[in-house]
Amino acid sequence: MSIAFVGIDASLNHGAVVVLDLDGGLLGFSFYDKTKKGTELPKDVHGFGTRVPAEILKIEDPDRRSVARLRWLRDWFGETTKSIGGNVFVGLESYAIRAEHGSHALGEIGAVVRLAVTDRPNCALRLHDPTSVKLWATGKGNASKDEVRAAVG
Repeated sequence: MSIAFVGIDASLNHGAVVVLDLDGGLLGFSFYDKTKKGTELPKDVHGFGTRVPAEILKIEDPDRRSVARLRWLRDWFGETTKSIGGNVFVGLESYAIRAEHGSHALGEIGAVVRLAVTDRPNCALRLHDPTSVKLWATGKGNASKDEVRAAVG
């Protein structure tokens, strides 16, 4: 049976799934983004990308918009990961314990992603705190997003 390693970074506005084989070879990369139509994505972003549907972003009631976006994210993560065969080991960045901005929304997204990816058979989930992720990628636990991106790019 094959083995795949899946790394997930999820937020309200953008996120990604990367799939590696046992030797670290890239098997797939998918991402979503909230950019408006016509906005160019970064030139060095490759893979299968999609945008959060405009009809969700246009919902005026913030509570209904939030629920619609969570439902879309659940479906996107479920569809993106269900085609991966064999045993799957998923690494997901856990919550930043002292973060105050958007902590409730991030908690909702985290729960939705956990449910979506563990609905598949043969899936093991491991959570990694943000400081450890940055430290592993760059050697510096307080690295910026740009520093992490440069280190793994």
